[in-house]
Amino acid sequence: LQAIVDGETTPSECDLQNGDITGTGEIDLRDVAALDGIIAGTVSDGCQSCDRQCGDVTGNGDISTSDTTMVLQIMNDELIPTACQFWAADINGDGVIDERDQHLLLGRFLGTIADEGCAVCDRQCGDVNGDGQVDISDASALQDLMEGDSLPTVCEFTVADIKVDGTLDRADINALGWLIQNGTTGGCETTCYRDCGDISDSGDVGFEDSNRLQSHLDGTQPLLDVCDRWAADVTGDGQLTNDDLEALGNAISQDDDDLLQCAD
Repeated sequence: LQAIVDGETTPSECDLQNGDITGTGEIDLRDVAALDGIIAGTVSDGCQSCDRQCGDVTGNGDISTSDTTMVLQIMNDELIPTACQFWAADINGDGVIDERDQHLLLGRFLGTIADEGCAVCDRQCGDVNGDGQVDISDASALQDLMEGDSLPTVCEFTVADIKVDGTLDRADINALGWLIQNGTTGGCETTCYRDCGDISDSGDVGFEDSNRLQSHLDGTQPLLDVCDRWAADVTGDGQLTNDDLEALGNAISQDDDDLLQCAD
C-alpha cells in the first residue's frame, strides 16, 4: 500500500478497491496510517464507504464541540475510531491524530480556518507561502495571517503554528526566524507546554536553566529545539542574548516569574 502511495507501483482495480481503507474513493497516506492502525488495533472497520465532510467525526452532518471532544478521546486512546472517523479527524492529513488536528478542528468550528481540510499537507514547517523554501517571505506571509488580512488554510495554519499552541502569534514569528537563521528543529510537531524560563524542562525555573542558557551563549551547548529556545527567550524579542541571561537571573534571585516575558 505504501508503494502505491509513493507511486512506485501501478495499482490494479482490485488494489484500488482494497487499499481504500478510509473509504473516501482515493488512496493516500491516511489509508496507510489507517491500515497500520487496524493491524495495531487502534483503528476499526476499514474499507467502508465514508461520505462525511472533513471534521465530522461524529458523523451527524455538522462540525461541533462534540467532534472536538471525540478527537480528544481518540488522542487519549479512550476511543478506537473507525477508518472513516480516523480520516475525518485527521484535519491536516498527516496520518496522525494529535493536538494540531484538535486546534484545526476548533478553528473550523469557530470559522477562523478558511478551508475544510483533510487534504494532505506536504509543506515543511515554516513554509507558510508554499514555495518550497523557508525564508523571509514566509515571515511576511505569517505576519499577514496574524494581522487578519486573510484566513489561513488548514495547510497554512499547520506550518505556521510552529509552537503548536493553536494560535498564530509573536512566538511563531520568533520561531520562524530561528528556523530561517539557525537551523532550529522541533517546530510544528508537538505543543510546547513549558513555563517561560524552564529551559531544562524540569517543571521549575532555577539555576539549572540559567546554566543551560549560559552554555548556549558561550557556544558549548547550543539550544536548537524550538521549545527550548522559546523558554530561553525570556525577553521575548526573538534573540538569545545576555539580556535574557540577566532577566532570567533576576527572576530566579527574586523568585519572581513575572519578570520573565516570553513571547505569546
